[in-house]
Amino acid sequence: MRQIPTIARNAFMELVRQPVFLVLFTLSALICLGLASVPYFGFGFSDRPNEEYDLKLVENGALSVMLLSGLFAAVICASTSVAEEIRTGTALAVLSKPVSRVQFIVGKYLGLAGALGVVTYANLVAILLASRGAFDAYGRPDSFGTLLFVVFIGLGYLVAGFLNYFLNKQFVPWAVFLTLGFMTAAFLVISCMDKETTAEWWNPQAQRHAHFSDIWIFSPNAGYNVFDYRDELARAEALADKTGGKVEVDESKFIIKAEGVYAKAAFAEGVDWGLLQASFLILFMLWVLAAVALLCSTRLGMMPTLAVCLGLFVLGLMSDYFFGRPALGGAFLASGDSLRWQSAQKDKGEFAAFRLEPRGVRSLPMDSVSVRIIVGDGEAKQSRLENGGLVLGGTRLADTGTVEITGFNATNKEPHEIFFGTLRDELAPHYIAWLLREELGRHTDAQSFIRALRMRGVEMEEGIFMDIQEDGQAADGERFRNVKAGSVTPEELAREIAANHRLTDIFPGNLSFWVYPEGEGTLSIKAAQGGGSSGAGEMVEPGAWWAKMLYVFIPNWQLFWLADALGPGKTIPWGYVGRSFLYVLSYLGLALMAAFYLFEDRELS
Repeated sequence: MRQIPTIARNAFMELVRQPVFLVLFTLSALICLGLASVPYFGFGFSDRPNEEYDLKLVENGALSVMLLSGLFAAVICASTSVAEEIRTGTALAVLSKPVSRVQFIVGKYLGLAGALGVVTYANLVAILLASRGAFDAYGRPDSFGTLLFVVFIGLGYLVAGFLNYFLNKQFVPWAVFLTLGFMTAAFLVISCMDKETTAEWWNPQAQRHAHFSDIWIFSPNAGYNVFDYRDELARAEALADKTGGKVEVDESKFIIKAEGVYAKAAFAEGVDWGLLQASFLILFMLWVLAAVALLCSTRLGMMPTLAVCLGLFVLGLMSDYFFGRPALGGAFLASGDSLRWQSAQKDKGEFAAFRLEPRGVRSLPMDSVSVRIIVGDGEAKQSRLENGGLVLGGTRLADTGTVEITGFNATNKEPHEIFFGTLRDELAPHYIAWLLREELGRHTDAQSFIRALRMRGVEMEEGIFMDIQEDGQAADGERFRNVKAGSVTPEELAREIAANHRLTDIFPGNLSFWVYPEGEGTLSIKAAQGGGSSGAGEMVEPGAWWAKMLYVFIPNWQLFWLADALGPGKTIPWGYVGRSFLYVLSYLGLALMAAFYLFEDRELS
């Protein structure tokens, strides 16, 4: 098995020696950091609390650069690594030794994956610094940090040139490794500087001036809004003399405690470490593309391989639209529409009918809810929520909000009609209980809990808040205390709230549902009178087999592009990264087996 590491090491060095590799990862890193040096027009804060458009523009742009540079690196490196060696006869010379074709392909891919890891690491360092240097309309760019990063990259090139000229070392590979080392050193040095103090020291026209020694986090003077420690201390002492106060200085945590409290800067302050998970997911995406490029390069040249990979990339980005909907099936149920379900069984009992996913309300979870229907003898049955699903034992007479319940048809020859309002009202306790479970454990009093609900965009009426607080005045209401103590479950409180308030009053938005058929019955949608988005009598079909196959075999890049999940206080769970890695391993296994098959009988002479 020594052949595989040897081939992988040689393949990695062959890729690193290419000048295009050096230019690609250096240029992409500079562009990533440069995105944080220009002003954007994010218009301050977004409609989501604690989320800035300017920061998201910088992070999304930098992640896009990482993805595109890695895409071109994967295709170019894979084509050069295999197709070029087949064309020049190098592959034939290697395989004439005791090396199997499987070992050749595996070694080449491992070297290619390592080269892509180098490109991703260089971009990651630049992206982390970009998240630190991003600023809004009221901030200032980190000009000195950006310049310092460029200088460190130039040092890597300069040292590589020195080694090439005086010691006859190869310039490109030495420049790659030295530049990576200097990039890492630049990140550590810049992370040790306080951004705000550095801006004041770097700008000669600043209102206040900081010394060079003040910009470092280990300096006692480095901190937000602290520019000259001696001047601030003298001003604080003068104020203390006038007012008879006392000047306190705690250099371990704060700078001055007189005119104000100034927090001391920390290492890598402002860096969004959530970009680590996003970068790993992009690296997984590049590894899959590299496997596909390697598969194509066993039979095609560089340009056809590039065309195939670009086509697969575009198709994978739109996989949800082209294959996701046909694979999942279902239809759209709007307000005012109704469902008509016909059981395939002749017996009475409880049958699986369909599944629902909420749409149009950002605060609701996207998890589907299974709906089962009781087919009885005309006697009204009580609807209930159990095991995360809904069991319908009766239906409302009309979509008017009335609470009158009537039994389903005595026989199953007639379709059962379920109105949109029935589903909305019956599912209200389920979604309210979900919200309570999400937030209750984080708060100790009703007031902070209510503030958290409003921060999530839940615009409840005051009456709903009164229900939670019991009397509307106590900061720690009785109902809230009972739920926290466990004497009242979130489901019980949710049923009380749902009995007095509509779901759309609690979760604002244009509530609708996506309906998936389930079980053996037939399902159709009857549009509201005077129109409707679904059309009268539209059948709700299950997913198509061909779409399911294509949806599995064509990689869905949206699973790896989670830039929208990033933001202040939000990160991508490492568990999701781990599950994605398992998916990538399975896909790599399939792609490499296909490459083995195509390369096995390839004529190399």
